[in-house]
Amino acid sequence: MCSFHKCEVGKVCNSFYGKLMCEVMLKYNFVNIKYPTRLNADLLDLSKFVPNEKHIYPAGEILVSINKFINVTTKYLGNNSGILSTSKSTKRKAIVNHAYKLMCIALNISPSLHIDVNDDDVLRHCGFGSTGATIGAVCSSINELYGNPMNGLDIIKYIMGNYGEEINDNDIENLRQVHSIGGSVTTGIAKGGIIVIAEMGVPIGATNYNGQAIIGIPNDYLSGKFKETPKIEIENFDSHNIEPGSELKKSYAISYDLVHKVLPRLVYGDISSLSKMVFELRFTSGRIKKCSFIFPRVNEIAANIKHLYENGKCDMLSMSAIGPTFFALVSNENDKKECIKQFEEQNMTVITTAVCNETYSVEKD
Repeated sequence: MCSFHKCEVGKVCNSFYGKLMCEVMLKYNFVNIKYPTRLNADLLDLSKFVPNEKHIYPAGEILVSINKFINVTTKYLGNNSGILSTSKSTKRKAIVNHAYKLMCIALNISPSLHIDVNDDDVLRHCGFGSTGATIGAVCSSINELYGNPMNGLDIIKYIMGNYGEEINDNDIENLRQVHSIGGSVTTGIAKGGIIVIAEMGVPIGATNYNGQAIIGIPNDYLSGKFKETPKIEIENFDSHNIEPGSELKKSYAISYDLVHKVLPRLVYGDISSLSKMVFELRFTSGRIKKCSFIFPRVNEIAANIKHLYENGKCDMLSMSAIGPTFFALVSNENDKKECIKQFEEQNMTVITTAVCNETYSVEKD
């Protein structure tokens, strides 16, 4: 059984070792960040999705950035007493405090800040990467406040090495170290609607996609099972049946196809090879089944909707992260209607949103 260790909010397990790009000086009193969230189409190398001594998981990832945003407003309170206050409406106070302390340590600062987080547009534990996006948005807002001394890629790496999620909503002093592949942070920092990242959250390929994401979330999951997801995932992490040696061999074939088929086509905005890879990994090789411990009905749903991709009714079809959310990318109205119909027939709540081709947006004063 994998052990996801409990740690104090703000604990740095992997120090920031990047080079600051400029002197750390307060430049603004107010920053507002609008940070996109993501859908995780799949991982590249499952052999790296196992614990190591540093709790780092450089497995690589295929991402779709979407127009579902984490909004963060950060205000400097006029002193450097190191006091963080958060708005009453900010729900994930432990996560916000963790991000604040990480940046204070990395930049050697101690500002008193007021932070407000509005995440009403994003469902939690449903495959949107809301935790990573929240940490990324808070860290980026503080970085912007001080004139961007940290490079965006260094922020991704730093968060990946010190990632955590709430133990429960009542514990605001502690987190549990869990896996981070880096994608939910990367979608706010790297440009492109569809992004491929490798190793420590490094974007190695990206393209715009001028279409929509049709997102389906099983109603019997939304009725209450989503609250149990963190506990189930921790208890069953080793039940992914990951065999590092076997998965490493598979990763060689994936890497070859990436270099010689997928990435060259992405340069021209062609996602067909990437979509084929995603479909084969998820629907053919059994990766959906590996994640079905979260919500067993995903196997039934996958079997009943895979024809959408096989019959050319969508440009990409996958399950996001460990599920149970499914999504289809569509670029015309007829395909959109068909995907919505098929998703609804599987007793799923359907959300339609555009793919986000931009990085986070920022307002400063």
